[in-house]
Formats: sequence, structure tokens, C-alpha cells
Amino acid sequence: MRVPVALGVVLVAAGVAWLSVFLSGASAARAKSMAEKLVGPGYRLRVGSMSVSESGHTESVSGVVTAWNEREIREIPFQWKEDRD
Repeated sequence: MRVPVALGVVLVAAGVAWLSVFLSGASAARAKSMAEKLVGPGYRLRVGSMSVSESGHTESVSGVVTAWNEREIREIPFQWKEDRD
């Protein structure tokens, strides 16, 4: 029983680490920048979800940035497409 439990713990830890890197990379920075332009200054921003897919030479990115301050919480959707060569 110890081996399956240990393997499960390792897999969960690896998933959390991968998700942390994924939601804080260049695409996440671009999404936050887009959201900041919409809500203005004074908000804290966090990428809540992001999906990246490729079709041929085109990459599609979409998701939601959560923006909040002392008065409100907003969900800001984002999306863009990029040509990959």
C-alpha cells in the first residue's frame, strides 16, 4: 500500500509544480497585462484558468484572469491566436 500512496503523492506534487509554471509563464504575463488594461490600476491579478491548443501552425490561448481589489472581484476572460513557425 505504501508504494501506490507514495506514487500518488509524487504525481500530485508534479502536477502542482507543472500547473504553477504554466500559470506564471509568458502567456500568463500577457493575459494579466490584457486584463490590467481593461480594469485599470489598483487591482491584484491572478490567472485562474488557461487553455493552450495548437492546430497546424496556429496556437490558441484562452482563459480567465481574476482581478480584485478591496471593493470587488472581477473575472476577465482572454483569448488570442498566434502563428507558430
